[in-house]
Amino acid sequence: MSSLKARLLISLTIVLVLFFGVTGVTLERAFSNNAKDSMHDRLQGYAGVLIALSEQSKEGVARLIDVLPEERFNYTNSGLYARFVSNDGQYGWYSTSMAGRNIPFRSGLSSGNTSFEHIVMQDHDSGEDVYAYSIGVSWGTDFEQDT
Repeated sequence: MSSLKARLLISLTIVLVLFFGVTGVTLERAFSNNAKDSMHDRLQGYAGVLIALSEQSKEGVARLIDVLPEERFNYTNSGLYARFVSNDGQYGWYSTSMAGRNIPFRSGLSSGNTSFEHIVMQDHDSGEDVYAYSIGVSWGTDFEQDT
């Protein structure tokens, strides 16, 4: 009889280990996906506000016409970065937080198209990875930009 109890105990242990393992992996994926979706929504909101607070100058360069919506855009290495750049990558506006950072935001997007990606930063001492949200914007002329 003790052999039967031992086999039953081993079987139940294996089932519980598998159950908790699968549950843990499932919960971790759900949490990770939720966090990524939340980051996407937050960055999309910032991009929309920055576009609303900007206009195209006579030289064809985007510029802000009001204060930044989040104070962290004003502090170097704050973790929140923004820039406007022409589709050819030649010129644009950068937030103060971008000083010393080379974040490869996607450029060349047509108006209304977006990109959301995880970027592994290789050129920064902190090893900080970033999420980048880019959107193509047309300012009502032949000139297109993305943020």
